[in-house]
Amino acid sequence: NLARNICLAQVGPSVFITSPLFPPYRVFVDTSNEASVEKVTFYQELVGSVEVEAGKKEWDGTDTLFEDQLSPGDTFYFRGDPYTVDSINSQTKMFSVENFTTLDYSVAGERINIVSDYFDEDWPRLCTFYKGRLLLFSSRLKPVGMWASKSNDPFVMIPGSTYDDSPIEVELFTEGAESFRWVSSGVRVLLGGEQAEYIVDTLSDEPLTPTTFSFYRVSNNGGTSLQPFSSNASTVFVNRG
Repeated sequence: NLARNICLAQVGPSVFITSPLFPPYRVFVDTSNEASVEKVTFYQELVGSVEVEAGKKEWDGTDTLFEDQLSPGDTFYFRGDPYTVDSINSQTKMFSVENFTTLDYSVAGERINIVSDYFDEDWPRLCTFYKGRLLLFSSRLKPVGMWASKSNDPFVMIPGSTYDDSPIEVELFTEGAESFRWVSSGVRVLLGGEQAEYIVDTLSDEPLTPTTFSFYRVSNNGGTSLQPFSSNASTVFVNRG
């Protein structure tokens, strides 16, 4: 029954694996040229953007909510590196224990992240990649849920801001969509439910953003929980019994 319970999505040297049986995992080739398997750590994007000078500990925010989202001793991540909160002066100013030394020049207009346990207890069963984003679908508590990662960063999955490249979280409520059983991506993202098929789409020359994608039903066939395959311009899937 593994074919009914496993969904794979490949990007570069990594393969993401989702299933109703366990949280998302990633298979990748490490620096020793060996295959490694790890549970995916997802991150939440915090509200607003920050500015920090090279070699400094002072973080200035724009539209940020430092006091509401962080506390002294918390760890946040910037450009993939961890920093520890030392003190918070206001919603728009805080200090870290470590100096910002990733670059030898100042940075402005970027966002920070924190580790999220969002999918530890209720995780999505389907995954695919589309226009630079990792897309996840259909958890136990949100059977018609959709999560799209930050553009070009599959690990930042929980939205905090509404920039064009921010993560997306939405429930795709529509007639006949009780839950999603399979997903396939190409020019568009095709979603299969028990009673119908759907498309997640954007204009061909437009990126996927929180405000530009559309979702609509394209047929009333319905399918099983088997992953489809593509052949030329067709998508082949197993119809429901």
